[in-house]
Amino acid sequence: AVIGLGRFGSTVAKTLMSKGAEGIGVDRNKKRVDAIKDDVSTAIQIEAMDEESLRQCGLEKVDAAIVCMGLDVEESILTTAILKKIGIKKVVARASTSLHADILKMVGASEIVFPETDIGEKVAIKLVSPGLEEFVELGEDLSLAEIEVKTDTLSGKSLKDLGLFGRYKVRPIIIKRKVKYEKEGEVVEEEIRELPGPDYVVSDGDTLLVLGETKDVEAFVGKYVK
Repeated sequence: AVIGLGRFGSTVAKTLMSKGAEGIGVDRNKKRVDAIKDDVSTAIQIEAMDEESLRQCGLEKVDAAIVCMGLDVEESILTTAILKKIGIKKVVARASTSLHADILKMVGASEIVFPETDIGEKVAIKLVSPGLEEFVELGEDLSLAEIEVKTDTLSGKSLKDLGLFGRYKVRPIIIKRKVKYEKEGEVVEEEIRELPGPDYVVSDGDTLLVLGETKDVEAFVGKYVK
C-alpha cells in the first residue's frame, strides 16, 4: 500500500507495479486517485488518518505500507501510528527532517526514507519542568510534547475528559506504559506502546506523546503539567 499519491508517492506506486508487485494507492485527493488508477492494482480515495476506513479497505492484509506524505508532518506521524496499530508489520515512512524521522521511528516506522537531502537540521527545545519530558517545535506552528504522568491532574482521567479530542485540538499519538509479568520464575518489566482512543484512562507512570499546533500544546501543558 502506498499512502499519499503526490509526486513521490505516485512514483513509488508505479515503480512497485513495474517490478511486479500489487499496489494499492491511497489518497484523500480525488484528482490524485483518478490520475493513478490505471497504473496500480487498486486506487482508493479515503482519509488516511481514519482507522476504520483503512480497515474497511483491507489494508491490514498488505505485506508493507509506504507513508509518502512527508511534508504534512502531523498526518504522516498519525498515519504511521495507525498503520502499525492495525497490524502492518513493515511500514516505511518518508521524513522531511531528522527530527521527523526520529518521531516516525518512535511511533513504529520500520524504515525511514529521505527523498530530499540537506533539507535542514532538526530543531528541538527541551524545557525543564516536572512531568514534561520533552517539548519539540516541528515547525513554525506545530509542536510535540512528551509528558510523564505523575500527578492527579492527569492520572485517572480519560483522554476525552482531558480535552485531547476536542477542547485543545491536540492529538495523543502514543501512550508508553510499563507492565510487569512473571516469566520463567522472574519478574520482567516491558514497555508497551499503543495508539490510544478517547476512552483511554491515563495512569501514573504512563508517558503521553501529544501533537498539535504550538498554541494548543502549550495550553494543554500549562493546565495539566505542574
